[in-house]
Amino acid sequence: MLKKAFYWIGLVCSSLTLSVGSAIFILWWAARAFFAIDLSRLGGFGLMWIIISVPLALIGLVCSGIAAGYDSNSKWFKDGLPFIISFSNIPALWIILTLETNIAERTYFELRNRSDKNIDCVTLESVSFTKELGSLKPGASLVSYYVPRYLGGQNDQSMPAVEEVRVVFHTKADSVTRTMPYAMMGWCERIAVTDSLTLQQ
Repeated sequence: MLKKAFYWIGLVCSSLTLSVGSAIFILWWAARAFFAIDLSRLGGFGLMWIIISVPLALIGLVCSGIAAGYDSNSKWFKDGLPFIISFSNIPALWIILTLETNIAERTYFELRNRSDKNIDCVTLESVSFTKELGSLKPGASLVSYYVPRYLGGQNDQSMPAVEEVRVVFHTKADSVTRTMPYAMMGWCERIAVTDSLTLQQ
C-alpha cells in the first residue's frame, strides 16, 4: 500500500507540472491565434506555475524514487513513468519559452466584415512582406498576424516608429487599400470593416 501511495503521489505531481504549464501556454496562444485576444494575465500565472513546479517536481521525484526502490519486484516502465514525465518538463519548458518568444513578437488582429460587400481576397502588404489572408464574406471575420518592423526613432505620440502595413480589399468592382492601425509587437487588435471598406477599431 505504501508503495502504491508513493507511486501515485509521484505520478500526480510530475503530471501536474507538465500538464498545467502546457495548458496555460496553449490557452494563451489559442486566444491570440483564434480570437486576437491578449490574455496577458496568463503570463503571470505561467511564471507563478514555474515557481510552484520546482518543489512539486522534487516531491514527485522523491516519492517516485521511494516507490521504485520499495521492493525488488518492480516493473521498470511503470516505475520509471513518473521519472520520464518529470524530466520531460525540461525540454517542454524550453520549447514553450522558445515558442512564447516568437509568438510575443507578432501582432495579431481580427478583421470583421460589417459591410454588405463580399470581399473576394484580403491581402496584407508592406515594404518587407506580402501576405494573402483569403476571402471575407459579409458578417464573417478572419484572424491573422504579422511581425511589426521597427524603423528606429519615435512617432508624434512618442511611440516607436514602425513600418506601415496596408490591407487591400479585392472585390468584383475594384480594389481598395487601407492603412492598418498602428500596432507594436505583442499587441492584439480587433478591427471592423465598414460599408465604405474603411477600418474601425
